[in-house]
Amino acid sequence: MKIILLSGFLGSGKTTALSGAAISLMKQGKRVGVITNDQGKYQVDSHFIDAQGIPVVEVSNGCFCCNYETLDKQIISLDKNQKPDYIFAESVGSCTDLIATVLKPLQAYRDDLFELITLSTFTDSRLMYQHLMGRTLPFSQEVNYIIHKQMEEADMLVVNKIDLLTEEQLKYIKENITNTFPHKRIIYQNSLDITNLDTWIQTADATPPTQQRQSLEVDYDTYGAGEALLGWLDDELEITGINAGAATQQLITQIKDLINKEAYAIGHLKFMASDGFITSKQSFTSLENKHQQGDIEQSKSQCVSLIINARIETTPKNINSIIQQAIKITEEKLACNIKTKHHAAFVPGYPKPTHRII
Repeated sequence: MKIILLSGFLGSGKTTALSGAAISLMKQGKRVGVITNDQGKYQVDSHFIDAQGIPVVEVSNGCFCCNYETLDKQIISLDKNQKPDYIFAESVGSCTDLIATVLKPLQAYRDDLFELITLSTFTDSRLMYQHLMGRTLPFSQEVNYIIHKQMEEADMLVVNKIDLLTEEQLKYIKENITNTFPHKRIIYQNSLDITNLDTWIQTADATPPTQQRQSLEVDYDTYGAGEALLGWLDDELEITGINAGAATQQLITQIKDLINKEAYAIGHLKFMASDGFITSKQSFTSLENKHQQGDIEQSKSQCVSLIINARIETTPKNINSIIQQAIKITEEKLACNIKTKHHAAFVPGYPKPTHRII
């Protein structure tokens, strides 16, 4: 069994990459399992992966490093029930220091279970371009600290979403990245391209099993402060009415527009809508990226379920206020009813790893 750990900031495209890679491996006859991770309980990514027929389990209510025992149990569960050739374990996007708190503990305590464990850190190519150009990233200094530390500890640095760059921007990255990240294996990837995904997995497979990793030096106060600046909101809504599909799309658009109006930095803003037949996933970041599968607006159903995961640099109270305002506007415009079935809004707690092996 091989374990591929994925790190990288919110919105860097980890879920799109691992789901595409998992499907490719399954078509090759390989058995695959996925472990998703989030500070919250209601995860869009888990629903999205499960809807594609990929075996998936969760580590919720905290990052891998602070919920190590749950991660360990889920690895054992997948090994017992699926006998996977590969496990993709996607860490929450606000987490860093995975070598010391996850990878090395797994090597120390579960080395008998796997033949190889690697760490791929994903970064949005546009953020990488801004970083190499010396420009300020669209987050606070403490949040940027997390992003930089994630890139620093990578086995393999995956510069993702290169299809959203110009040729000149990509050339600039390739010419300058090794000066900032020497001795890194670097992959340039469009995670919607299966050839790119196959190259990523093949490169991960080529990692020496005995590779020695250097644990990060991490200022946990700055790290914790960065996480505390991010507001988390998870909602599950039920939208009913003659135009439930159109109302759902209107609500999604309204939420995004209100967040942009306030100029809040978006880590990720994810929506998973389903009427039982049509499933639509939409994702947004501060860089205006959007991925969509399906078209819920065309739904003829009078009832749509919508899960919202918002990770935004503002207070949970402000995010919730925007959601409620968007609900009110949508109900008035399209004569629908929007009911909140589950709600959680919070700030991540101070990171307290179960293990930390230097």
